[in-house]
Parts: sequence; C-alpha cells; structure tokens
Amino acid sequence: MQLAKRHEIGIEILQAGAFALLVGFIYHYFGPSAATSPSPEVFAALTCGVVLLVATAKQRPRVGVAQKTASETLTCKQTTELTEKLRLAAWDQLEGVVADIYGKLGCPVSRRTTTEGESNFSLIIERAGQKTAVMCKPWKDSEVTSPDIIEFSTEMRQAGISRGTFVTLRDCTAPAMKVAETLGVDIVDEEALLQLVAATGPEFRTRLLATLADGRKFCPTCDHEMVLRTATTGLGAGEQFWGCSEYPQCRCTVPH
Repeated sequence: MQLAKRHEIGIEILQAGAFALLVGFIYHYFGPSAATSPSPEVFAALTCGVVLLVATAKQRPRVGVAQKTASETLTCKQTTELTEKLRLAAWDQLEGVVADIYGKLGCPVSRRTTTEGESNFSLIIERAGQKTAVMCKPWKDSEVTSPDIIEFSTEMRQAGISRGTFVTLRDCTAPAMKVAETLGVDIVDEEALLQLVAATGPEFRTRLLATLADGRKFCPTCDHEMVLRTATTGLGAGEQFWGCSEYPQCRCTVPH
C-alpha cells in the first residue's frame, strides 16, 4: 500500500511538471506578448510534455480504481463472515490463507525451512522479480508496535531480503507505521487483507472459507499434517503441543 502511494505521488509530480511546461509554452509563444515563433527544440520539449501527460494519465487511476472495485465485490454478509473466520484463525491458518491469496494473484510463494514458530516469518513471495518477506502472525489482543516491526525487519535482512509485508488483524500504532515506512515494510491490515481476498474471485473465496474452517494444522517446515501431543518429560511435562506427523524425520513443534 505504501509503495502504491509513493507511485501515485510520483505520477502527480510528473503530471504537474508536464502541465507547467505546456502552459508556459502556450503563454510565451501565443500569449499577448508573443514575439517569436517556437524553435524545433521547443517543439520537441512540448512533444515530450504532451506524451508524458498522456502516459501518466493512463497510469494514475489504477490503484484507486482497483481498490474500489475490489471492495465492492464483497457483500456485507461476505465481509462479516470472512472477518469472523479470520479473527478465529490460528496463525498458521492465516499464513496458509495469505500464501494462497498471493499465489492466486500471480505472486510465486515459497516457504522458509528454518523458522521457529510464531516469532518468525515463514513466507517469501516474488513481485516484479523482487523477493518480499511476509509475516503472517496475527495480533489479536494488542496493536502492532515499533519493536514488532523492527524485529521483523531485522530478521528479513538477515535472510537477505530488503522488502517486507506485515500482515496483521489489528491496527498499528502511529510510531510503528512510521518505522515500517522507513524500513521498507508494507502493512496489510484487516481491511487491506479483505481487499486482497475480494480480488481473488468468488470461487477462490469459497475455498478460503473452507481452509479457515479446517481445524488441521500443517508443519511449517515440511507441510505434513501435525498431530496434538502431550509432553511427558521436562519442564513442560503434561502440556500439549503440536508435533509433526513425520517425527522423527521432522522434529518441528508448534505451541498449542
């Protein structure tokens, strides 16, 4: 969303410059004090200005129109149902949904194999040939703060990735938004996530609802189904956790 905003501002600046060039040309050579005919160089500059105006006029409306169209494809009932399902989802369910959404929208998605559960990002998408780390851990009880963004930014840079997308079901504090913009992290909140869902089409949305209703968990390391186990030894004896069904080949665990 932040990248789209910057793009729109850049287009506005180009349009303003081209328009000023056009107005200046008309006033100087055809206004009350016009005395000379325009040279070939001036005509060339004018042509560039006109071409620039036409090109940017075709570019500028895309973001706003696309967002408006997407939001209008969801009825109030669909929005309510999706919102309720998303808020009830476990972090790994949300992660799977986000992966499916970006895949449907044409962004290749891959999973990291060196994650450690809820504090790490697991998804990497490719947009315009650039890798983007995606954090999909929903914050349900509190707003996202600056330390959350900084931790994510540090981790994605350790992985050699310079851009990030932070998906959250809650709002971000104002300082967190500023930090995110500075560190190259785009925030996808609940409203923006619903817009992405809307853009996938009705058939895909039905599949997403089925995914959110599925109580199964899948291993973030190998994608096999996880099973609920109870620890028998150690400090956590008696506590339940999710373990990979491929144990001992895969020893990934997730807190219950």
